[in-house]
Amino acid sequence: MTIIYAIIFCLIIIIEYRRIKSKKWDYFTVFTILYLLKYVLPGIYDLRYISYIDIEQQFHLNLTDNLIVFILISFSYVLFRTIYIFFDKRNMHKVAYSSISHIINIKRILLFSALGLASFYIYFLQFGDTGNTAFEIYLARAGANPYRGQFVFLKHFIPLLTISCVLSYSYYLFLVKDGLRYKSKYVIIITTLIFFLIIFLYIYLGGRSHYLKLIFSLLLVYITVRNKIAWWHILILCASVTFLLFFDSFYMYFLGIKSNYIIKPVSSNLIDNFVRAFGHSYISLKAVTHLYLEDVINYRYFIDYILAILYLIPDKIFSFSVPSTVSYINTYHLLGVYSSTVPPGLIASGIYFGGLPGLTINIFISAAFLSWLNNKMALHGYSKISEASAYNVGIYSVSGIYFCMGLMNGDPRVFLFDILPICFFIVAVFILDKINICVQKSSHNNLS
Repeated sequence: MTIIYAIIFCLIIIIEYRRIKSKKWDYFTVFTILYLLKYVLPGIYDLRYISYIDIEQQFHLNLTDNLIVFILISFSYVLFRTIYIFFDKRNMHKVAYSSISHIINIKRILLFSALGLASFYIYFLQFGDTGNTAFEIYLARAGANPYRGQFVFLKHFIPLLTISCVLSYSYYLFLVKDGLRYKSKYVIIITTLIFFLIIFLYIYLGGRSHYLKLIFSLLLVYITVRNKIAWWHILILCASVTFLLFFDSFYMYFLGIKSNYIIKPVSSNLIDNFVRAFGHSYISLKAVTHLYLEDVINYRYFIDYILAILYLIPDKIFSFSVPSTVSYINTYHLLGVYSSTVPPGLIASGIYFGGLPGLTINIFISAAFLSWLNNKMALHGYSKISEASAYNVGIYSVSGIYFCMGLMNGDPRVFLFDILPICFFIVAVFILDKINICVQKSSHNNLS
């Protein structure tokens, strides 16, 4: 199977490279990269284990099971690509640019950076002192911390820092492109400060995905503005992925957490760390395939889409607990622990929802939505106004990363929380634009 997966890996790259796109990349390109990381690369390595689970032994997987897993991976990608391209041909339009002054753009970047920093500060304080906070956050990530503080919800707004950094970098590139270097020097200082603030703060949050979203978004902005892919992009990606593979070891060392407290043993093995970082979707698919063939799955019939909305509402409003989502079921099947540690991934979640019909429907919904979103936010030209262009390029890039990574998790609840900061930002900017227009009209009327 290793050779077959390797052939599929090369074919997908060639086909995606030759696919006609308005720019060097679009949302399906991002989806393809994540798909290769989460499904095809694990297949190449024929990953049979994770540091705390022996998937082959636990589920007694045989050659037939593994062959069906390969068929499901191939079928899902072809179906997703077909549906995406079908809807991508519709509703194409040019982006409407609005005039935003240099000062307003800088103020917005600083405003949303401050909101992200304030969210982190309040979220951080509710756990106590620094060492205790780091340990509690780690336990929460491992699914072993039942504590839900009063301000836990604020952690979903911390990524406003990432959005601000990406927009600031996009603005800087456009200023340089337009020859406005006297403005760009101030913007690059702001970008650098936000970037290093993020690098430091996200260590305490302890998640690889935060760094992946930041690095990928910055690279996509550069590729979009400069319309080229440089050799150092590949170098940065390789260095970033390598660091993220050993992130747990660095995380424990940085925070000084003793090894006897570690729930999941930290490994120095590259393959083991790869599974920990990117292999959960592949492992989950292997497990759910066996359960499906044994006909022991209680189908969820897409109820997770409703539950995702309920999870946005504070617990105190309900007189009952919101039922667990598909991530809890998947984690229980894999680890025997009832927590939301392991999202099932796009393919496995479809099988949980309703077998093969559920998988087909789930792929159709996801592909159609991503294609529609790309059409709505696609960049078919740039404005001569750097401020407006920078906003559109920045939000297009960072939205693509957040939405695609959210979809790949397979749990609508996780997806909704992933895209929450993006949605908040877009709505907030829309409101600020309306207020700015009203103020300008009022000033004009007063002068008249």
